[in-house]
Amino acid sequence: MKTRTRINRFEGTVLSAMLMALLLVAAPLKAGEAEEPEPGKLEQARIEGQLWATYALNRHLNPFDIEVEVERRTAILEGEVDQDVKKELAEQIALGVDGIEDVDNRLAVNEEWREPAAADAESGGRSFGNRVEDATLTATIKSKLLWNRNTAGLSINVTTENGVVELEGEAESDASRELAERLAANTEGVTEVINQIEVVEKRQAAIQ
Repeated sequence: MKTRTRINRFEGTVLSAMLMALLLVAAPLKAGEAEEPEPGKLEQARIEGQLWATYALNRHLNPFDIEVEVERRTAILEGEVDQDVKKELAEQIALGVDGIEDVDNRLAVNEEWREPAAADAESGGRSFGNRVEDATLTATIKSKLLWNRNTAGLSINVTTENGVVELEGEAESDASRELAERLAANTEGVTEVINQIEVVEKRQAAIQ
């Protein structure tokens, strides 16, 4: 389960602020261990955070679980909304963000969508505090991978649930794969790391 979840406007403000701070000012753990990554990667992370915060603050869109990914200058939107007009609204908001030139709008329209009852959400879901902690861990680990010169070019997706971190993607060597796992495991609050990274030689891509 990805750490992006349905949040109300207040929660969105707090959570997005924490994520933005971690993604934009995170520093290497040890002197000499990391070097500054390519500006484009941090800029994409900034735009993702800005878009997510904007959707969380929009009363028409914050009930929905909208996932945002930025590749180069294209925003990729995934999830489900209940009306075509809301799908279009999400796209127009993305196009209005500085740095976005195109939108790949993959949002599905489900007219029968209904927001889960608060009781169901509380009994079957995680608390706001849990979601904040997991989102913070995900952002921290992504920042470490971006700043470390040995992992900055790897294609690694990070998800966190209840302190358990899952790494998926590709690495060029066993050493890089193990380093990514150590960086995640050495993050305060992480209870377990599930390393699903595959070793594929001569492949380079940006962190998702």
